Amino acid sequence: MTTADVHRSHFTNDLNQSLVDHKVKIAGWIEDIRDIGKLAFLIIRDCSGAAQA
Repeated sequence: MTTADVHRSHFTNDLNQSLVDHKVKIAGWIEDIRDIGKLAFLIIRDCSGAAQA
């Protein structure tokens, strides 16, 4: 996959409760990884803000 193949459906500042249980595509860079034992959370940042995945 290249960056030309990525088609975002939303920016991170567009994410809200109305999108729960819907598939969304965001594009950006991994700003941080929070490793909590067997679990890891990614902080993904784009030009509009950040989201935790």
